[in-house]
Amino acid sequence: YRTRYNSIVAHNGRGDLDNISAQVSDLEGVQAVAVFDNDTDAEVTTQGTAIAEHSILVAVQGGDDDEIAQAIFRTKPAGIPTIGATVINIEREIGTDIVVRFARVTEVPIRFVLDIRVGPAFPVAGLELIQTRCVEWIGGTFNALTGRFDTTGIGIGESIDASRALTPVQSVPGHEVISLSVQLQDGSNLPTVQGLTSRYTLVADDVNITISA
Repeated sequence: YRTRYNSIVAHNGRGDLDNISAQVSDLEGVQAVAVFDNDTDAEVTTQGTAIAEHSILVAVQGGDDDEIAQAIFRTKPAGIPTIGATVINIEREIGTDIVVRFARVTEVPIRFVLDIRVGPAFPVAGLELIQTRCVEWIGGTFNALTGRFDTTGIGIGESIDASRALTPVQSVPGHEVISLSVQLQDGSNLPTVQGLTSRYTLVADDVNITISA
């Protein structure tokens, strides 16, 4: 409810970065949005991505290109350029056409490797439940026991460490975590810094759980 409230409030201010994010987030099929701006007089490079001076970068996961471009155009400050590899031309009845640019999120598949010890309170479907909650948590839809656990998920450009990944695992009762590591899908280590327009993704089959005696 708090997330939804913030989204509704953000609609009220034209040109505000939160307003851009809220408008794009409301589009069908959009899974995640991040908006970055550079209000300086020089290009700035953040997490491997260059943002031109006095410009806005909108990174989007999911959704329709044309609908995203229209939403950005309706809400961005007038005269401020957008940047990104996706380029959409918006035709106007009066005046020149407008070009809107934005970035498509690069999805980075990861895996969880877990070693646990179970007790009598561990649910019959406990392994599947852990897998499901890990996937939901990464995707930002995890809501089990809200208030006691971090439910925000891993956003665009956000890094992850194993200690934080305990959140969805420990929401399932009746077990003890012996070890947990988070890796790229191929088993290699995660980068120290995530790309600005990248986002980690996870599927249930990549939550590998071993039960120790």
